[in-house]
Amino acid sequence: MEEMNKYTLKGCGTRCLEQHDLQTVISENYSRHISSSQKAPPIALSEGKFISHQVQNSFTIQGGRTHELIDFQVLSTAQKSVMMVILLEGKLDFGYDSLNFTLDADAAYNAVLVNLNKPASFHRQLYTDNYVTKLNIALPIDWLESRCDNNDPFRVFLSEHLAHFKLRLDASVLALSQELINLSSPVNFMQRMQVESLTLQLFMAIFKQFKSTDIVGLHASETPKVAQLENRFDHRLDPLMVYIEAHLNDPISIQTLSQVSAMSASSLQRKFKSTLGCSVNTYIRRRRLDIAKQQLARGAVSITEAAYNAGYRHPSNFTNAFKKQFGFSPTQSLKNS
Repeated sequence: MEEMNKYTLKGCGTRCLEQHDLQTVISENYSRHISSSQKAPPIALSEGKFISHQVQNSFTIQGGRTHELIDFQVLSTAQKSVMMVILLEGKLDFGYDSLNFTLDADAAYNAVLVNLNKPASFHRQLYTDNYVTKLNIALPIDWLESRCDNNDPFRVFLSEHLAHFKLRLDASVLALSQELINLSSPVNFMQRMQVESLTLQLFMAIFKQFKSTDIVGLHASETPKVAQLENRFDHRLDPLMVYIEAHLNDPISIQTLSQVSAMSASSLQRKFKSTLGCSVNTYIRRRRLDIAKQQLARGAVSITEAAYNAGYRHPSNFTNAFKKQFGFSPTQSLKNS
């Protein structure tokens, strides 16, 4: 079991196996010894019954009742969206970038709403014999913004990366959540309509709770105007950001990004500079270092492996870049883990 803790998952390195009424999630990714280029053998991570459904250009819902089989650390990238997590049984230890949550349904049902205004590093710890009943729903930010009035306080929430608040699981939210969890993944028209209808009803029940004073992560002095919020990020860069996040482990050229974004290299650099305040290459380097920091902080990789993942051939160069970015060394981050 201790040896299994050395494995990490990244990206889409899982697969669900159908076994009659039982489904099993297995790992399909590289072992922690990445420099050896050897794939880790598939590991059964959890089993149970799942619901999974994605509405085109809209929300994605996943959940079910699962039994976690081993201690395991999942590392991946969460795309830009508002994440809704509802826990009815078991324990969830997860987070995005530097934001961490530990939810325990033994004491009370738990639910949180988190805004990811840009792609974020996602981590989650699995625990042996942890029985989990939960729903995860991802809502596109532009889908929500298109439904907000200009003076709606929810627009402020959508403007702040990692803004979050705790949801209250009243009787209506609880009943709708349990009904969705009891369903299987839809395979025909009526089943899809049922899942989508119940999910929209759940959104209604939850967003009725929203109060701007509940939000954590907003600057207290900030009451930004709608025009300011809309100018913070150019949404035409969204597909480009998704591409970058999906290829952080690969060489990324400006020429390729120009083709993806349908912009000239100079226009792309200007857009990045005006929107994010840095060049394309600087942004990519920062994201790779951010992910390395998260992996080190959770004890998932060694310094050599973190350097390799971040694109540095020499650990000394990685250490210098890391210290310049964060103000402390990779060794300190690893010790704190």
